[in-house]
Amino acid sequence: MVAARLRASRCPSKPKLLVVTAIEARDTIEIMRRVLPREAIPELLTTVRQASKRSREITGLFREARTAEALAMKREDGTARLIGGAQDKVVQRIADFYIERRDTLRASRAKRRVTVSALTNEEAADISRAIRTRMKEHRELGPEERSLASVDQRDVT
Repeated sequence: MVAARLRASRCPSKPKLLVVTAIEARDTIEIMRRVLPREAIPELLTTVRQASKRSREITGLFREARTAEALAMKREDGTARLIGGAQDKVVQRIADFYIERRDTLRASRAKRRVTVSALTNEEAADISRAIRTRMKEHRELGPEERSLASVDQRDVT
């Protein structure tokens, strides 16, 4: 999902906040071009990815390949954790941390969400299974599971 300030060409004096999500696995802008008249297609004026000065500084360090400094700052801020060890233990610790942070954010009624990044789809699947196991242990998910056939954007199942 992308939030951006947009200005429609027929109403240039009133910028609007528009949240756009594609329900197809295609380019959102291309979908809008197909369904809206030319004069109604919005123009992207600005985007804000890092709202704070500190976040912009950290992002700049990543772009300059000063990764160690950027990660040190994120760890200091509590926005990144590096976990070492055997794969199965790391996956379990990530799942535990996810539940812990999610519960903390819920309790404080924060609008922020927890994200987890992984290098490969296989690692992401392992982490997802571990998180689902925790959620089942907390009775947030039932024991039943279903497998559904799906197709990607290349019509591959």
